[in-house]
Amino acid sequence: IKGYTLVENATYITALRNVLRPMIVKDLSGDPEALVRELSYMADTVDRMSIVMIENFIRSREEIIRQQRADMLELSTPVIKVWDKILTLPIIGTLDSRRAQMMMEALLQRIVDSGSTVAILDITGVRTMDMLVANHLIKTVTAARLMGARCILTGVSPAIAQTMVQLGIDLSQITTRAQMSDGIKLALEMVGRTIIPVGALTHLRGGAAHSGEAMAASGVMPDGKSRD
Repeated sequence: IKGYTLVENATYITALRNVLRPMIVKDLSGDPEALVRELSYMADTVDRMSIVMIENFIRSREEIIRQQRADMLELSTPVIKVWDKILTLPIIGTLDSRRAQMMMEALLQRIVDSGSTVAILDITGVRTMDMLVANHLIKTVTAARLMGARCILTGVSPAIAQTMVQLGIDLSQITTRAQMSDGIKLALEMVGRTIIPVGALTHLRGGAAHSGEAMAASGVMPDGKSRD
């Protein structure tokens, strides 16, 4: 019965059996053959109800599990916009074929939607690096390049770098950085931006202000006209 738990449905079926049996026995007590036949039919019917109930319960649970798995896969491939024309995709955990396909599709769609030209793939959270994972990464980078976006691979630890060398994985066509912060800095440079420390920015502003004061003191205004 929809809306009830498995235990509640099982209790209902057991109660139904307990109610029907005495009624059948009372009505057919004078006819043993009919009594046996009806009791057998009742038992078969109740058993089929139990089987259908269990099958429906398992089916609904499997559907919930499939939906939750799909939601988790979607959440495990977040494509984040860190700056104008710059996306980042942090990869955490195990990268299998299904997840790699979803990751590629999500990244390519965000590239199209946002018009981004740089994508950072961060593998800091990848547990193991093997040929399968490397091929997935290379395919993703190649697909992004075909969409007009350059990729930067960050989070390459010494252990992963050593594993790649041992496996003979060629990443010469992919720009790599050890830290994600280095990747973001490079990505900003690719889109014509740069990171300026606050102290240096204050110094530049101060220099511009001093330059304006000097021009005013000499009788020349910032617009190039002489002061009357």
